Amino acid sequence: MGGFSSKAAIVDKAMMAVLNRTSVTERALKNRAESMQIIREELDSQRVSLTDVNEFVSRLIDLGLVEALMQSFQDLRSLKDGDTVIDNVVLNVQTLALLGKFIESQEKMDSLDIITTLKEKVITRYSFDEGITRDLKNAIETISGTKEAETDKLAMLYSKQLSEFRANADALGVLQTMHQASNLPEVQKLCVKELYRMLDKNGNRKKLSQFDSLQKLLGMLVLHEGNALVCYTGLVILTEIASNLSDGDLGDLGKNKGCSFAVKQLYMHQESNVDLCQQALWLINALCRVDANVRVLHGVGGLAGINAALQRNPRKKGDGDDIKGLVLPQKVIKAVKRMEELEEEFAGLEGYKKSAN
Repeated sequence: MGGFSSKAAIVDKAMMAVLNRTSVTERALKNRAESMQIIREELDSQRVSLTDVNEFVSRLIDLGLVEALMQSFQDLRSLKDGDTVIDNVVLNVQTLALLGKFIESQEKMDSLDIITTLKEKVITRYSFDEGITRDLKNAIETISGTKEAETDKLAMLYSKQLSEFRANADALGVLQTMHQASNLPEVQKLCVKELYRMLDKNGNRKKLSQFDSLQKLLGMLVLHEGNALVCYTGLVILTEIASNLSDGDLGDLGKNKGCSFAVKQLYMHQESNVDLCQQALWLINALCRVDANVRVLHGVGGLAGINAALQRNPRKKGDGDDIKGLVLPQKVIKAVKRMEELEEEFAGLEGYKKSAN
């Protein structure tokens, strides 16, 4: 446990006391405050640089300290604001601020949306106390600052990594970076741009056409489906690849997120980004070379998605038409007709079932 060994038993006992919520009596709260003080002091003595791994902090997170602190705020809300209650609140806030200095706690704090809770609930509840308000603001700044510093540092690291893959035209390396930086939108933008630029280099088109590679790319695009810059370039890449796939591989792409992703993009961006919607239609056009994908498209709401996009954007007669609107490629037009037939067949089957009953 590194520097934790000398006080391990004492801190362990204190931690168990903090996690124990069986009572909120005056005596229990005093015992809890004493235990919190032990943990706070140990955290303070364990502070290290942001890049260091701290086993003590990781252990506290695994045991549920962050959840216990937030639950404590909830438990204390209904109690009279006596000295013992205020002591507990202050120690909760100070401990959160200390935890916020460690990268190990960031994922847990993000998942619990700690900053929002502190801003919207805790700081309002104790706005009458200048000391608590000051400590809360410090805690929020610390947690936010640590997160931003780590994000910036990671972005720089991945940018350097990307430059190495760019030099070698290594598309699979870029795809790996996309997964490693899945929570960094700016890095995702860089990655898809690099993938497009190196598509026809170093055999990358063939490498990215493999099922596993396509699924990794689609997984990242689905994760960032609201990011127009990422998804537009991703749709261009998918369309390029789909145009050269065998019928069997194209069918696999369609039923494994390909169709559903394209339709979702039509729904999400029909009002805000006509160019992105057009690119989604080009991908649908490429997918519909295989008849099986038309049924998949119908099953994921393709007909409604295309019609909705056309309602929001005028239909162009062709690329030479000056109006700002959508071009319906030939295979999409045929797919729409086939999906309308499928709708009629489904309606007829439902009518038959009802009459039979």
